[in-house]
Amino acid sequence: MNIALFEPSQRRNHQVRLTGRQARHIIEVLKLSEGESLSVGEINGLIGRGQIERLTQAGDNSEVELNVELNSTPPAPSPLVLVIALPRPQMLKRILQTAACMGVKTLAFTHSEKVEKSFWQSPQLKPDMIRENILLGLEQAKDTGWPRLLFLKRYHELLEFIDQQTQECILLHPGNFQHFHSLDRQQAQTVLLGPEGGWTEKEANALIKKGCTPYQMGSRILRVETAVTSILSHFL
Repeated sequence: MNIALFEPSQRRNHQVRLTGRQARHIIEVLKLSEGESLSVGEINGLIGRGQIERLTQAGDNSEVELNVELNSTPPAPSPLVLVIALPRPQMLKRILQTAACMGVKTLAFTHSEKVEKSFWQSPQLKPDMIRENILLGLEQAKDTGWPRLLFLKRYHELLEFIDQQTQECILLHPGNFQHFHSLDRQQAQTVLLGPEGGWTEKEANALIKKGCTPYQMGSRILRVETAVTSILSHFL
């Protein structure tokens, strides 16, 4: 945990109280004491320093009270809107953390013919699990900007979403297309990443007809989480 994040509702003037995992991490991993300070940030707000005023070590009931001063802006967001065919549950949590860590502020998961319907019933999609994984990603990057998260469970919802976008739509798909590394690093893009092995040809053709420009990522078939890291690192 490189920064302790808190909701605006947790702050009373300059006072913040942290509990649960965050408090345990400060006490048991960082091993900080009263009077010491650490990086803090208000979700969707500024970052700064928090001085520890009181520690209570009690396992899951641990608490840390801080006096915080917020005076710096978080890192710049990624220029990408990222749309991903819903991956396997164990991969989903890593993708949420990676996307949050690398600055994605609009992240959508969509259905595809290659996505098993059971994936949509995964416990990893419960709000508390999603929140925890996004929080872990933001803490890693010392960022406060909470991403907008969308779930497009039907294919027509994906097509409607594309219609609403104002920036260029990029379709990543195996084929004899230009490599995505040729994309402008600074330009806002909506990037669509399919399941491992790519979208079906029917899906790819429909997305191209919608105005998406196809690009390829090379000859290797990557895991979705590896592809996400490769895409986002290009735009850092």
